[in-house]
Amino acid sequence: MADSSPYFNEVKSRQQRIVQEINKVKSQLLRIEEGKIPASQPFISFKASSNIRDLRSPHRNLKEALQYDLHVLQNLFKQLESEKRNKKEKLARKEVAQIRERISRHLISAARDGVLDDQETKKGLALAQSALKSSILVLKVNPSNQNIKTTLDSLANALVFGADIERGIGAEAYKALTEASKTRHANADTHFRNSPNTKNLAQILQELALAQAFGAEISDKPIGWKPVGNKSHSVAPGDTLSGLSDQYYSKKGYWDVIYLENFGVIGDKPDQLKIGTVLVIP
Repeated sequence: MADSSPYFNEVKSRQQRIVQEINKVKSQLLRIEEGKIPASQPFISFKASSNIRDLRSPHRNLKEALQYDLHVLQNLFKQLESEKRNKKEKLARKEVAQIRERISRHLISAARDGVLDDQETKKGLALAQSALKSSILVLKVNPSNQNIKTTLDSLANALVFGADIERGIGAEAYKALTEASKTRHANADTHFRNSPNTKNLAQILQELALAQAFGAEISDKPIGWKPVGNKSHSVAPGDTLSGLSDQYYSKKGYWDVIYLENFGVIGDKPDQLKIGTVLVIP
């Protein structure tokens, strides 16, 4: 999808003006650090570009005001970047829907005639590949369940018309689906480590199954987990797996690592540790 539309050109222009303002602010801050301008000098804010409202700082001296302006400008740039990604996703979704409708009409027409000749097959393949390309773009922006389904549907249409899953756009789609599944698994794992509960654990297992279905290589070690070398720990009153995880790994979310390592002595009730049981902390 081209970024040459009036909208994207305007966003690019606005970002360029913001970068210019950022460079001005950084230049002034550098002069303050070099002692060329006193930090306590009365503040007169830079006037931003015409489509960016004037920056107003609540700070009393120049250095604080410039730092505030720098923060505001950087946030403006990030906001525009986010808006641009969302716009790309919406446009790509619309394009996919339009192309899939055209594919459907083409298939109906071919079915009415009772045959798909070479020309029709070639036309259908071109349409299907175009839809798949847009689906991949959307998936890379946002690896949601809906976007995975849309990409799978688009890939299926392309395969019907003879696309090769091992080369070209077919291989690109499969790679995008694999990367999306890995991203979803990593996000689910991080969420579980920060909020360890059965619901989030179930989400990890679901995303793991999806990633494995696409052949993604997923490490059997939790993301961010660092082993401590199989230390021994005798369960004391008040000990819990999440507490031990926090004690040894500085995060409560790795309790399942300890549980799986010691399943033979803990059993199927990880929330009921027996006092005196010796656990191995991997």
